[in-house]
Amino acid sequence: MAKMACKDCGAVGETATEIRGSRFIELVAWLCFLIPGLIYSIWRRSNQRELCATCGSDKVLPMDSPIGRQIAQSVGHPPEPPRQASSTAVGLGRMLGQLAGRLKK
Repeated sequence: MAKMACKDCGAVGETATEIRGSRFIELVAWLCFLIPGLIYSIWRRSNQRELCATCGSDKVLPMDSPIGRQIAQSVGHPPEPPRQASSTAVGLGRMLGQLAGRLKK
């Protein structure tokens, strides 16, 4: 999980995840009714959100966004080093580029 910066309290770090709905209702729906249980489980997972682990706010931004960097620098957090592409990603990109070039001809 990537580090996030909170707009409310200025905290920088990992986030907490909140899943809306009730585990009990989900369990009952699965035990009694298969299709409603599946639908409820999908709804719960699609509505999860990330919260600041310090203050609980949902106003968190990725550290690689401009505002996230500003928040991190304002609280004295060192800037994140740029990410390097893996050799697998570079190789796959080259292969797809060559394939696209051949298809274009």
